[in-house]
Amino acid sequence: DQLLEITPDTPEGLFALGALLADGRKRDAMVVYRRALDDFGDQRANLALARLSAQLREHEQAVVLARRYAATFKTDAAGYEVAGASLFQLGREAEATAELQRGLAAVPGSPPLLRMLAERAMNGHRWSEARRLADEIAPRSADDLAEKNLLAARALGGQGRLVEAIERVRSAQAARPERSDVLETLATLYEQSGKLDDALDAIRRAAALPGAHPGAYAARIA
Repeated sequence: DQLLEITPDTPEGLFALGALLADGRKRDAMVVYRRALDDFGDQRANLALARLSAQLREHEQAVVLARRYAATFKTDAAGYEVAGASLFQLGREAEATAELQRGLAAVPGSPPLLRMLAERAMNGHRWSEARRLADEIAPRSADDLAEKNLLAARALGGQGRLVEAIERVRSAQAARPERSDVLETLATLYEQSGKLDDALDAIRRAAALPGAHPGAYAARIA
């Protein structure tokens, strides 16, 4: 069609076209990113191709492309993150963990890499490990700081250390008060602690946030 007939004459033009197509036309977007790689040798395209491959559940290809990206951009966590996530999807747990650890050796304290490892630890009920991983995050933004404290809070909650967990959620809330997931976690911890009025207040605040879906919290408020 007309979009694909357009051939920008710069890598940036191709990346812009690829981004435009990526949401609804992933295969077409991959054609465009391939042009950036083949015609201009722009290695950044490997990451875009890896992400699209993962979204299309072509995880073997995603791993290959993500590793190519990581080999070129060694201090960008994104390549290791995509490769690790696809390896987990393939059931190659040890290889995925090793991939993420390689990324952490290159990018110490990386929020996305440590977040993924912490989530896996929590899925396995390895709460102490999850908390340690969360606390190793080196925040680069208010969102990272909120995520660090939220992950630690969930790990503490899994250990039954509810008072400490609530304090960590409050720290997350101080960093990003407008995040609904922070308030939802706070409400859950209050419920587990038997503080039902505080839990209800947290849910009402989540429901009042800009962009909250009408009725999303109705069952918990009722």
